[in-house]
Amino acid sequence: MSYSGTPRRRTTVGRVPDRGHYDRATIDAILDEGFVCHVVFAVGDQPYAIPTPYVRSGDETFVRGSAASRMMRLGEGGWAGVVPLQVDALAPVPADDLSPSLAGLDVTRVGCATV
Repeated sequence: MSYSGTPRRRTTVGRVPDRGHYDRATIDAILDEGFVCHVVFAVGDQPYAIPTPYVRSGDETFVRGSAASRMMRLGEGGWAGVVPLQVDALAPVPADDLSPSLAGLDVTRVGCATV
């Protein structure tokens, strides 16, 4: 998956928009810090989210997967999302508290796969 540099409707922060950063340096820093992502895709009507290692090299993000897996059989041009998450802290909260208890950063990359 390659970096396009332009936020799109599907990759723009909606809930707290001022927390979204779309500059290349921020995105690269988040991608370079982590090593596990979820690859999200659909086969027919069935959605999948597969955890897998990844690495960024220049403009591209590479994911690991078995050649026999559904994820890798998407083939050239199959649509997928790659979502790495950098977790900075987990905070214990009471069971009846619905406030966020996870602090971290994430990047969502959506695009066509290349094999």
